[in-house]
Amino acid sequence: MGIQLNWDDSAQTILHCQFESKWTWEDLFQIADRVKAITDNTSHTVAAIIDLTDGMTIPGGNFFSPAALANARQLLTLGDGSTGPVVIVGATTLIKLVYENFKGLDARAARADG
Repeated sequence: MGIQLNWDDSAQTILHCQFESKWTWEDLFQIADRVKAITDNTSHTVAAIIDLTDGMTIPGGNFFSPAALANARQLLTLGDGSTGPVVIVGATTLIKLVYENFKGLDARAARADG
């Protein structure tokens, strides 16, 4: 799998999500499902570290392709009810810009188009 998910601390309050340079949208959706299952079944706040230090490519090579945007839109709806802060390490300037723009979107707007 191109994305690894592990607890970063023994108290299980921080998830560490490490991206390998090659990953697939399927990898990301599997991890998102695991994170949602964890946060749905945890009574305390769970934070996340998104680790991009190994480098990162976008499946298909272009984040702004129709398929990539559709996948990103779907990911926004999966984030409903998340419980804690997210820190991204190792992101390029482009990834930071894309993240900041998507972070500001309302998940309802993502669902309205689909």
